Amino acid sequence: MSLPARLWQYASERFPPLRNGLLIAAFAGAGVAIGHLCNHTRGVAQQADGFPFAAAPTSALIITAFVTVFALFLQLRVADEHKDVETDAAHRPERPVPRGLVSLAELTGLSVGAGVIALGLTALLAPRHAVIMLAIVWVWMALMRREFFVSTWLEARPIAYLVSHMLIMPLIAAYGVSVGFATWDAHQILVARPFAVFLTLSLLQGVVLEVARKCWAPESERTGVETYSSRWGSTMAGSVVAASILASGILTAMIVSAFDVGVPAQGAVLAASIGAGGVVLRYVKRPSVSTAKHLELASGLVVLINYSLLAFLPLMLQVRIA
Repeated sequence: MSLPARLWQYASERFPPLRNGLLIAAFAGAGVAIGHLCNHTRGVAQQADGFPFAAAPTSALIITAFVTVFALFLQLRVADEHKDVETDAAHRPERPVPRGLVSLAELTGLSVGAGVIALGLTALLAPRHAVIMLAIVWVWMALMRREFFVSTWLEARPIAYLVSHMLIMPLIAAYGVSVGFATWDAHQILVARPFAVFLTLSLLQGVVLEVARKCWAPESERTGVETYSSRWGSTMAGSVVAASILASGILTAMIVSAFDVGVPAQGAVLAASIGAGGVVLRYVKRPSVSTAKHLELASGLVVLINYSLLAFLPLMLQVRIA
């Protein structure tokens, strides 16, 4: 197989472009929308007459945010391949790297190429402060790759490990916001309620996705492979996912309260969160291959719904308000 064909096969197995692309598009779009919102207000509560968009974000900004955020998540996947190479070789030989489909050097080349594209687009099309935010994301990513130089300490403390690695999510979210935030005013952006709530939301939704994908059925657990269900037990792991989903729904509803259709949108967000929480609790009561799969699916779907509302509802309202 040619290198492009092998890389496509790798992506299909480890980083499905369509599934990840939908989530990333919603995530990046939400960041740009929040940044645009922060151009006009220091807090949603100050706006009593509807959503304060003067104009929709440009297509160039939206494309820049999407391509760059996609590249960042691809780089995170490649970094994980490097970090897990020994574990995969010993316990998951069917994965692309240990079975020889692609090499780490080839994946590193892919990661570097993605980074060059991301930097080029950000430097050419986005506000200058977005380049600074992109550099901060890369610094944190590099620290993650080295386990913050305290790998033994982190491995013994799974909550600290989870939080330290999930902090990359609000940093990437802040990059998206910086793309949509036209002029950098540190005081304005830091005190804007949408900004603070969105970063917290991004952290929680990162926890939802990360823990959900590692909530396995007892019969699926493998020796030498760390999962949250094996380390915490299915009850604790599933409960963390359910609590994070409900908290994410509340935070999304807080941001949506700025919209003219705030109450219906808030109801939709909370209904989706409660429905997903119910799916997760079924896994808690009876962990199996089926309920674990439903847990992961429901978690991804509710995250997609939350980000999609924040990304696309403002644009829809802009058309109506104009």
